[in-house]
Amino acid sequence: MSRIEEFLTYLSAEKGCSENTISAYRVDLEQFREYLQRRYGGDEDLLWRRVEKTDIISYIMYLKGDREYAAATSARKVAAIRSFFHFLVSEGLIRDDPTATVDSLRVKKHLPRPMTVEDVDRLLAEPGKLSSHKGLRDQAILELLYAAGLRVSELVSLKVDDVNLPSASVRCWGKGSKERVIPIHQQAVSALREYLD
Repeated sequence: MSRIEEFLTYLSAEKGCSENTISAYRVDLEQFREYLQRRYGGDEDLLWRRVEKTDIISYIMYLKGDREYAAATSARKVAAIRSFFHFLVSEGLIRDDPTATVDSLRVKKHLPRPMTVEDVDRLLAEPGKLSSHKGLRDQAILELLYAAGLRVSELVSLKVDDVNLPSASVRCWGKGSKERVIPIHQQAVSALREYLD
């Protein structure tokens, strides 16, 4: 098993990271490994021990310049690399962390544009145009997303047993496998009841 796979297994088993995080980190770290192998070649373990701060900075410049990634994507890639090297140090696989003195990339955060009442009404009315089981399913999905504020990853992992129609609530597991019980409004209850019947 490669060091990257060991790290991803650790993130999944010990840190409870989501499949989306694991998948993104896998791509980020494989891309970084390929970048280093083009520069240095050689055995993977030797490659990780060889990395210095200048390699990290050079890679950041590559992401910003040659690859033209968005700032948020570059920041996530650097965060993945930083976490990976923390792991390698904690496991005794390398002595020094080359990311220790590398500044995190700054990302300007913009507030999302809220949907208007008309936008929400149009969105929630859309599944009603389908006279099928898929229309009922889509209506239940949108009502849950809108009414309960569920993340898509939480919604798709819901089981029928997680839905409690009499108490108008759903139980889901969020980031870090934290359990949440969320109240839902009557329109969501009605949509779910219609879909599940």
